[in-house]
Amino acid sequence: MRHALLSLLVLVAVLGCSGKRPVAPADVLWKDGNQAFDDEAYERAIEQYKALLVKLDKRFARRYAFTASYALSSLRGFDYTRDLNNLFGNSGYLNADARHVFALNSVVDLPYGFQAGFIANLNSSQPFSATLNGLPADTDINGDGTGNDLLPGFGFNKGNRGISVSDLRKLVDAYNQNFAGKTTPRGGTMPTVTLPSNYQFGDIFQSYDARLSKNFKLYQEKLALELIAEVFNMFNISNLSGFNGRLDPSFGQPTAKAGQAFGFGGPRAWQFAGRIKF
Repeated sequence: MRHALLSLLVLVAVLGCSGKRPVAPADVLWKDGNQAFDDEAYERAIEQYKALLVKLDKRFARRYAFTASYALSSLRGFDYTRDLNNLFGNSGYLNADARHVFALNSVVDLPYGFQAGFIANLNSSQPFSATLNGLPADTDINGDGTGNDLLPGFGFNKGNRGISVSDLRKLVDAYNQNFAGKTTPRGGTMPTVTLPSNYQFGDIFQSYDARLSKNFKLYQEKLALELIAEVFNMFNISNLSGFNGRLDPSFGQPTAKAGQAFGFGGPRAWQFAGRIKF
């Protein structure tokens, strides 16, 4: 029991950092409706990352070893493109935010010279925004000259971060009742929103990889052959991404999925290899 405890390392850490996002005058540095360098705006352009990390590291003993880690994190900042009249009015989780991140890497020695390995990676869904669809003049509710406004009540990237699919239905009903058909500050007509029958805010990332190898002695202890079989994304999970946030007929539908690179959640793939060890 003592040996097992000594071979297990537990790490708990609190992480955090903040910094200014690189900005350009045409991006966020507007002042009093004019494009100009705004020192005050630049000083407020802060993005902040916080995380609680828990890690278990089991060194190789009793024929196995593993490393498991979990992070509860947040990455927050601003979306400066939604309202040029109020640059810091849309704060929230940034697109790269991953609320929950879990990783496992393990290896075990099996009888008859076999060795098995297993890797698992899981990330929670990314944040999501719902924006109005239509001509710029029709969807410019805040009158800032752009037509990419959020659905009223649906804050910046609040999907999967406090707003659910059922909450969206209520917000759409309220919008159609209180806003649709009315005149925007630019003289357009606010569109009616119709949700598709099936949609979602995003997908959890999951990837499970496995490896099996066996050593064959070729010449005493000096030469050996190792045969290796590996499978990546063994359950062939789609890992969809790029969910459309514009409230049109393809709203909430994925536009991409993980690529072909091994070990990054792409379509299931097998790999076989051999190597000479001396």
